[in-house]
Amino acid sequence: MMLLSQSPFSHTENSCNWGEWSVTALPSFYTGAVQNKIWELLIGPNKLRSDFLELLGGYETLKPDWDGYDALPPFPEILERAKDLIQALPDESVLPIDDIFPNSNGTVTIEWLNSNKKCALEIGLSNYSCFLDMQNTDPVYLSGKDILVDIKDFTEKLKQFLG
Repeated sequence: MMLLSQSPFSHTENSCNWGEWSVTALPSFYTGAVQNKIWELLIGPNKLRSDFLELLGGYETLKPDWDGYDALPPFPEILERAKDLIQALPDESVLPIDDIFPNSNGTVTIEWLNSNKKCALEIGLSNYSCFLDMQNTDPVYLSGKDILVDIKDFTEKLKQFLG
């Protein structure tokens, strides 16, 4: 079994390894973002900080029209900001991350899911926006210029939200 970096997860174009589990030979028509999403679904919710950084690194290879609908690839500055955020978040805020994905406008979204709660943070070039949504309550919206500047307040709100 091939393992990359310090993470128990690794994947290449045709194989995925997670601990003792291995999946090989995805059909060749699964490429790019679709292939990454399939691997993401296969590895499930037990991700580590390094897995999220690796996933963000994989998005650096996306080309224009990566989704077949004229999507922009994620801006390198946004990917770096998202990586810096993942590195700066305390463990209790990283581990519940459910998904990180590129958006068609070149931004990146990080999602946290917990029971009937959802938090979605979209990171842009000059700002960020976030909503915290709990079942049976009005969503809370947050926004600002730089998530890294606001990380302490954001982390506190996320901790209260997920708690």
